[in-house]
Amino acid sequence: MRIVLFASGTRGDVQPMLALGVALRAAGYGVRLLAGANFAAWIESYGLEVYPTLDMEALMRSP
Repeated sequence: MRIVLFASGTRGDVQPMLALGVALRAAGYGVRLLAGANFAAWIESYGLEVYPTLDMEALMRSP
């Protein structure tokens, strides 16, 4: 079974979904995490597939 998780926002929003994704992968599920492009390398370092979305941190910094 494949599961898609979505986290939009800052690291505080993404990190819990990353932890959930790692646990689900350990339980045998296929996991893809949709999160800001700025988190892609970090997510991939945990062995999860990532689909990069809008960088919310950059969006919040822009006027």
